[in-house]
Amino acid sequence: MTTRHDVYEGGAGPRRGSGGGPAPVPDGTPGPQHLTVRTVHHDGVAISVTRGGRGRPLVLCPGLLSTQADLHELTSLLRRDHDVITFDLRGHGLTSAADRYSFDAFLGDLGAVLAALDLPAPPVLVGHSLGADLAVHHAAGHPDAVDGLVLIDGANPLP
Repeated sequence: MTTRHDVYEGGAGPRRGSGGGPAPVPDGTPGPQHLTVRTVHHDGVAISVTRGGRGRPLVLCPGLLSTQADLHELTSLLRRDHDVITFDLRGHGLTSAADRYSFDAFLGDLGAVLAALDLPAPPVLVGHSLGADLAVHHAAGHPDAVDGLVLIDGANPLP
């Protein structure tokens, strides 16, 4: 089950510049970046997922103790040319706490997020630290569901 709502980066509605028009976004063009925020419910956890941009889908898999907010600057740049999806791991950021925290639990959460997205094409998984390990293990189990991997500073990438 998922719930969703639309927001604009920087607040609950379109941002305005001092002249009354849209404020510039990070790439310097006027106008807000439209984001869709949804909650994916899996294994008793409410997982916060944010999506925005156009183009090839990229799913950013965070590291342990990282959140979507930590990736804000990077995601703002990537959204110029990509459909960027971020999520918070269980017990991190805007995602609820859980009864259990294990690699398999985090891996199941990634699978639930991907299943809920209804992407037009398989995504590239971009993982940092623990997220790199999650990405490579997910891809090993579902090779046709992933277009590629970008693994940054993974600790144990072999499935």
